[in-house]
Amino acid sequence: MSDSVRDIDQFRAAVLADPKLSRRYRLREGLAKLGDLYREMRQAQHRSQSSIAEKVGIDQGDVSRLENGEGERGPTVETLVKYADALELEVVVALVPRQTDKASEEQPFPPAPLVWAKL
Repeated sequence: MSDSVRDIDQFRAAVLADPKLSRRYRLREGLAKLGDLYREMRQAQHRSQSSIAEKVGIDQGDVSRLENGEGERGPTVETLVKYADALELEVVVALVPRQTDKASEEQPFPPAPLVWAKL
């Protein structure tokens, strides 16, 4: 393993060891993954950020921030639902037990939801 990767892994471990930083890190990581999903779905339909922005009623820059997982608090649920609607998709939220890093490496998919709802 190279020194830079080891340093990054050590930094990540240190961040995750601090409860406050760990919560913030997991939020940012989740927003980035969510943004990736929205971008992939938009691109699969050969749609532009501008066309989505127009249908949702937000600026193109807001679509870009959502897709990049940026923003202080992340997108509102209303924006997520409107964006999905613009792609003729539905948003489904599931509550599942949190996995440890080791468990997520062994089983990449979370366990069955305890509760879910279609928004």
